[in-house]
Amino acid sequence: MQWIRSKFIPVLAITFSLAAIVVITLLQQQNAADRDAELSLANVKTALTRLQTAPFQAESASGGNPKRARETITAGKQRVNRALADLRQESPPAQLAQIAVPLRANFEALGKIYHLEVTVGYGRRADEEGILAARHLERGTALLDAAGDEFHQRAVRSHHQAIVGSAAMITLLLTAFGFFSTRSNRLKRENEHLLAASRMDALTDALTGLSNRRALLGDLPDVYPAGERRARTPPGHVRPRRLQGIQRQLRPPSRR
Repeated sequence: MQWIRSKFIPVLAITFSLAAIVVITLLQQQNAADRDAELSLANVKTALTRLQTAPFQAESASGGNPKRARETITAGKQRVNRALADLRQESPPAQLAQIAVPLRANFEALGKIYHLEVTVGYGRRADEEGILAARHLERGTALLDAAGDEFHQRAVRSHHQAIVGSAAMITLLLTAFGFFSTRSNRLKRENEHLLAASRMDALTDALTGLSNRRALLGDLPDVYPAGERRARTPPGHVRPRRLQGIQRQLRPPSRR
């Protein structure tokens, strides 16, 4: 059970960390996509605003160029439609689906203005169509603003979630590091205790608890330095108590 827990906890911590990294990466990508969508909607609004004046530049009598005006209108429509189509690909706000109606009406009004400028020139009918185009543009702009607010809220939400996820991942890693550090220190103390116990067992007899032959051999260099013999011990020399105890242990029993 201890082995399973020691292996399971590191694997679990690594798994959660990798999952958190994946989630944070996805949130950051979503945040970038929402920011790009918000910017794209602002560009669409700018393109629509510029497109409103293009039909009025088709009157030749006032110095306009019908061909250039037509090209400007066509390019503007394509730019707007392409940008909106890209924004509708992945979970678009509901406002982008509703903008098709006012946008189509605005384009139709601009087409009528262009036809009037080319055929009869600027006049009351062109002004009326211009008013209709402005109304449809106002409605479409309101929908674009609402969609832009939705993208902005998504970007803010994903940004906050990424921050919370990063903080959670850091907390998890610090917790795992603290757990492993505590466990490592405990194992180190246990190993030191076992090592000290094994050294003590190696120098004592398991039955009596007294020093064994290995302890005697280890103590001899301290008691009798190299070259010193027992016969050279001066008279009256007091033997160390530990050596006397060892000698008593090694003394053979007396025969009766």
